[in-house]
Amino acid sequence: MEKVLLVTIDSLRADHVGYHGYERDVTPNIDEHAARGSRFTNAHSHVGGTRFSFPGILTGVTPMMYGGHERISADQTLVSEVFHDAGYRTGGFHSNLYVSGQFGYDRGWDEFFDSAPDESATSKFRKWAKTNLDGVVLDVLKKGYDFLESSQGMNVGSYHVPADEMTDRAIEFVEDTGDDPTFAWVHYMDVHHPFLPPEEYQREFLDEPVSHEESIRLRRKFIENPDDVTDEEYQTFIDLYDAEIKFNDAEVGRLLDAVEHEWGDDYLLALTADHGDHFLEHGYFGAHDCSRSRTTSPCS
Repeated sequence: MEKVLLVTIDSLRADHVGYHGYERDVTPNIDEHAARGSRFTNAHSHVGGTRFSFPGILTGVTPMMYGGHERISADQTLVSEVFHDAGYRTGGFHSNLYVSGQFGYDRGWDEFFDSAPDESATSKFRKWAKTNLDGVVLDVLKKGYDFLESSQGMNVGSYHVPADEMTDRAIEFVEDTGDDPTFAWVHYMDVHHPFLPPEEYQREFLDEPVSHEESIRLRRKFIENPDDVTDEEYQTFIDLYDAEIKFNDAEVGRLLDAVEHEWGDDYLLALTADHGDHFLEHGYFGAHDCSRSRTTSPCS
């Protein structure tokens, strides 16, 4: 197979996908392609977090086989390196800190975008602090960040690139590949909290759109005071989550339309999530329980 596309969606729960039985029509494009391919209904993430799950996705081994999850070991081989060495053009597009060049994931790509070149100064500082600071200094900075989210609904220094922009970048790469053997990877962050879906997608599930500020404040309540979350707030967060999924699904559909226009039907598509998301099912919100984590980084 000379054309290969890997699509990964951060924090997408299997039980919010149509072909897995979800009652809401949030993944029509993904469902259409799944109906034409093989579906793996008994697949599991290694752990509910990006740093732990992506070594398995992009290297085929668990992180503990190579000393831990802090970064990809130089002894590990990324799938991009395998394709590149085989003569494929390779392109990777994402905006997740933990699969960036800083963590060793930039090897083997002819074109690699991890949002670092375009991010704001506050976003760069957040990335630097999360990977270079610990102890009291990081705790103080995190408390300030949490306060701004909780009280003001401010999304401080976000480095997540929205799905439509990520799709644009990936399509540009695909259109430039011609007849060359090609491997492309596109990772979407929209389904990861904070949930800030476009208003048009919110209106499919909510009578009135939720402002970004209110969504961010609600996120802090889920993280800090889960026992105080009301039934109405819980449903609002589910609605926002589903709106993000539908937005992301639409962009996956746009990407695949462009891929089939350029590459035809003779390509291999693999689509998965890196992990899901807890909605207070085990007493906490997010991909994993930060209070039980041995890392100094906050949940993300």
